[in-house]
Amino acid sequence: LITISQNVHAYLKENNVPHVWHVDSNAHDATEWRNNLYYFAQYLFRPEAAGALLASSQPVAASAQSIQSPFPTPLKWKSSGVLIKPVSDDTHTIVSIKDPTIVRYNDLWHVYATVYSTSARTWSMAYLNFKDWSDAPNAKLTFIDVNPALKGYHCAPHLFYFTPHKKWYLVFHSQQPQYCTTDDITKPETWTAPKNFFEKMPPSAPRLPIDYHIICDQTHAYMFFTGDDGRFYRTRTRIEDFPNGFGDIEIAIQDNRNNLFEGSMTYKIKGTNTYLTIIEAMSPARYYRAWISDRLDGEWKPLPGADSWETPFAGINNVTFEEGVEPWTRDISHGELLRDNYNETPTIDPANLRFLFQGRDPKINDRYELLPYQLGLLTLERPDNKPVAAVAVSDLPALKDVYKDYFLIGGAYNRNVVTGQDPQAAAIAIQQFNTATSENDMKWQLIHPQPGQYNWGPADSFMEFCEKHNMVPIGHTLVWHAQVPGWVFTDDSGQPVNRDTLLARMKDHISTVVGRYKGRIKGWDVVNEALNEDGSLRNTQWFRIIGEGKPEQKFDHIAKAFEYAHQADPDAELYYNDYNLDTSKAKCDGAVAIVKHLQSKGLRIDGVGIQLHGGLEYPSKESLEYAINTLAATGVKVMVTELDIRTQTRGYRGADVNQINRQSTADTTAQSEETQQKLAQKYAELFGIFIKHRDKISRVTFWGVYDATSWIGGSPLLFDRNYQPKKAFEAVIKAKTANQ
Repeated sequence: LITISQNVHAYLKENNVPHVWHVDSNAHDATEWRNNLYYFAQYLFRPEAAGALLASSQPVAASAQSIQSPFPTPLKWKSSGVLIKPVSDDTHTIVSIKDPTIVRYNDLWHVYATVYSTSARTWSMAYLNFKDWSDAPNAKLTFIDVNPALKGYHCAPHLFYFTPHKKWYLVFHSQQPQYCTTDDITKPETWTAPKNFFEKMPPSAPRLPIDYHIICDQTHAYMFFTGDDGRFYRTRTRIEDFPNGFGDIEIAIQDNRNNLFEGSMTYKIKGTNTYLTIIEAMSPARYYRAWISDRLDGEWKPLPGADSWETPFAGINNVTFEEGVEPWTRDISHGELLRDNYNETPTIDPANLRFLFQGRDPKINDRYELLPYQLGLLTLERPDNKPVAAVAVSDLPALKDVYKDYFLIGGAYNRNVVTGQDPQAAAIAIQQFNTATSENDMKWQLIHPQPGQYNWGPADSFMEFCEKHNMVPIGHTLVWHAQVPGWVFTDDSGQPVNRDTLLARMKDHISTVVGRYKGRIKGWDVVNEALNEDGSLRNTQWFRIIGEGKPEQKFDHIAKAFEYAHQADPDAELYYNDYNLDTSKAKCDGAVAIVKHLQSKGLRIDGVGIQLHGGLEYPSKESLEYAINTLAATGVKVMVTELDIRTQTRGYRGADVNQINRQSTADTTAQSEETQQKLAQKYAELFGIFIKHRDKISRVTFWGVYDATSWIGGSPLLFDRNYQPKKAFEAVIKAKTANQ
């Protein structure tokens, strides 16, 4: 079908027929095509994108609106001298070292790279590590063929830690894309024997696929690579199926072979919902071009000012050499940007960008395998590189101490925070908060992706982090309409299951998850976002299947969830959680109806969570106080569970993940003095209300730790992208004194 689609697209393009082309290789998955069709419809009916859409020659699966460059272009780099050279030993005569992959882990830089051995007459790989870049020239090479399973042709490595498996993966080509795993990257002899990603390469694969790399979003693992044909390819599999299940291969970007060659890598840009792809071009000398997208399965747009020989992402035309360093290369060739983490979502910090690359003496010409490539480091020069005095977290007043007599105060933690991959964010969380919510890793799709298959690792890491640092853990969430695998609602033939089957699946899931953490979790968001804005029940599959269209059963999907949760842990508090309760009186009244129904059935409900995804101009004092007082009047606790403030007034105001367009929420004025002052004033106003009603409010949780971890972009939290406290932090601290 994809091939037919490509042929039709080519015919229409050749005949200048305006059309829209949407490719989704996972259309057999109902959840996938529904979500992607929504984004595609957004794309199609957004007027400012229509021109670009009709003119596009690329597959499109998502919004292709204009994306702001994360870098000041044109870029300027400063190059080191040669840092890593090919070094032979008694059994390896090495003429080059190239194609590096690099991570920072346990206070060391770890590098795997391709080497060419004239004695073995083949490409292989080597490993080295060092603490500081000054130590790199003396780092010892360990050749990977010390491992008998890795003798022979293996090259172009990509290294990352796959958190769900708690394993390191090394991806490379041999010519097929292959991988190995280990628990210890410092010991090449411990890598497992290579395995193929594909039993047989799909028919849609290019003749010569090269330079594979992996990057994941919340639901899928993507493999990207080039094809020695001017095309950049992608394929994907579900996170829970990785490393198996990669599907058909599609073209993500295409040009001519000279302009789009090899050495590709894709990264998430820290503090944004934007991805960056860099790909090496061939001539006049090797250089890098860049593309950006707001989705890994979306359209990739060239990054203006970083897309040509004259103004490259990285090339000899925008590279100068450090003082005292003789220019040693014209090629800025196959390498990796230094990541801000080491896991399956390689992330780069645009404020601290460095690039480990291969270069060579331009005077030497020989067969490609004999070209003497060696490694150097580029550092991006920024026009705003003015030193800013950093504030140590340990020097700040702690929110948990300031408000200890009023309510718990905490944050939503992502996987990087609790596994040590974002240590600065973890330091903020440890110092500031005394309660924590798992942002994603306890949601059904991530913790229970397949029938009978549970992914406990990330949730266990969250629990271990909370217990180690004396934080009250909150489980989020058991029953929700989003981030639920499609199999939950369907039978083997793809038809909707009946009420009894769905209730049995709900009970099994809740009993298993809540039971695992019995006695350790203080409270659970049992049901999340079950209401429409008018206070009526949302028409979800839970509602339709369990309710069976009968008025007397309309609350059953909620009531049963609370019943099963209480059975699994009788001591855990149970909550209902929703957004816009603070702005919609009708929706707040709907939450009250849920509470009263549960109470009428004798079921436990301890509290209602007001998510409070606010803005600079909402919620109003009146509407927020209405929600607090109305909910508290039912006799339950009131909690602020997902607090953040959008630094813009336009766009969607809810918190439904199926409605929010993350890129549109990014605000180019978010860092302005005016916006930051308004943000501080809004936080001061909100905390004044929380303090006034501290007899009713038991917890306030921010949805994230610092701005780069926020799901909505912009500048919505108390700490900025550089982990520094903002005026908003100061305002929250001062609010207690101002409202005593």
